[in-house]
Amino acid sequence: MTPRTLVAATLAAAGIAALAAWTMPARAGAASPGGGVLTVSPAHPDASVPGGNAYFVHSVTPGTRWTDEVAVVNTNDSAIDAWVDPVDGITSIRTGAVYSARTVAATRAGAWVTPQVGSVTVDPHVQIIVAFTVTVPVGATAGDHLAGIAFESKQATSSGAITTVLRSVVAVQVRVRGPAVFQLRVFSATLGPLSTTGTSGISVDMEDIGGFLGKPLLQISVEGPAGYHRAESLALDTMLPGDRITDEILWPDELGAGAYRLSISEDGSGRHGAAFIATVYLTAAVHPASPLAPAATRPLPTAASDGFPAWILFGGVAGGACTTVLAILLVASARRRRPVHAGLLP
Repeated sequence: MTPRTLVAATLAAAGIAALAAWTMPARAGAASPGGGVLTVSPAHPDASVPGGNAYFVHSVTPGTRWTDEVAVVNTNDSAIDAWVDPVDGITSIRTGAVYSARTVAATRAGAWVTPQVGSVTVDPHVQIIVAFTVTVPVGATAGDHLAGIAFESKQATSSGAITTVLRSVVAVQVRVRGPAVFQLRVFSATLGPLSTTGTSGISVDMEDIGGFLGKPLLQISVEGPAGYHRAESLALDTMLPGDRITDEILWPDELGAGAYRLSISEDGSGRHGAAFIATVYLTAAVHPASPLAPAATRPLPTAASDGFPAWILFGGVAGGACTTVLAILLVASARRRRPVHAGLLP
């Protein structure tokens, strides 16, 4: 996994509410517009590792090569045709692991995976087995490397600017033995109006500079004029090693004009990283998001004006790797852009 990779993605604005992406604990299936379901999971679950019935996980030395099999089930009353592709795992703009599009060549751990076939036709109420091989390079760095095997329907539906493609992805997590840790570094942070909402919030530029994937727990403290003080903890989803993102976090209070002391540290799983501390000056008051908005609301960015060369599928991934079910919208880019998203503090 290339260190300090900048992962960037921007969702299309139109029809965002149609996005359907979720994680299932043991196996996952992609429901097609016609009601079809394609379910993928390890054909030989490993009960000795957490999540071993949902995804593949191997602890290996560099240069290792192994084969395994995916069980693919069609519970629909009609056949489903699907492409079979190795894909890279990356950190999404909202944290959490997602997978690159089949139109983008795998350059990270996905390049280590070779499925036995490039496409499948699964008859109604039938299970098939698809074999694959993983070849870990001799020079692979110690730590976690995440890939996936995607089964993407060849039938897509379009509505205006949105194209919906359904696929199931089973994760392949490779932990290369050697010294490695999860380590979050905050490069910068600002306090003020968010670019996505215009309301009060904190923008955090951060990267997992260690070798292991992990879920940061941010400790955020803001002190300002007239004795203002508020401290919050915010649990983020999975970040992959070498991935750098900019996260926009909604702040629940109005922030008046003046000087503020902003402190951010990461304390997930008992880790105590060095705090990032900055002084921020606001020339005008910034108001919080509407108090009438649901607590779980996370505002989505508008579409960028320029085009993007690829699609990406979004889905939460517990622990950085597991089977996911994803409905695809436009659009994503793996080029050097600053990704934005927003999370709401309690």
